[in-house]
Amino acid sequence: MLIRVAQENERVRLDMTCTLHVLKRAASRKAWTWQNEEVAKERNSNSTLAPSWARTVHDDGSISESCPVGCGCAAESSAPEPTEDEYVNAVGEATQRLERAFKEISDAIEELRYELEDENLGEELES
Repeated sequence: MLIRVAQENERVRLDMTCTLHVLKRAASRKAWTWQNEEVAKERNSNSTLAPSWARTVHDDGSISESCPVGCGCAAESSAPEPTEDEYVNAVGEATQRLERAFKEISDAIEELRYELEDENLGEELES
């Protein structure tokens, strides 16, 4: 039972470590508009975030924001961009869950250690 608790919390620890890594990596790229004033200004001017290779320039000089192959790679992401508060809250929540998992792993290992000591003590008394 205690081993299962430690394993489950190890899984949570791994998930939260990965979550924090992804969040911090995304933030370090300054990918969100609230991190970069230039991007915010560009977005406010009704420009999409489609990469230049996914923009089709027509003979008349007009630009369409779709891939010339029609694969939809330049379509806007269905997931909305997080706000700064949402990002801060997500990092805080992941950090709390990570700390809780560390504590529960330590508690389970300590309890398991006590049970093993008691079992070894019992065997020594019987012999």
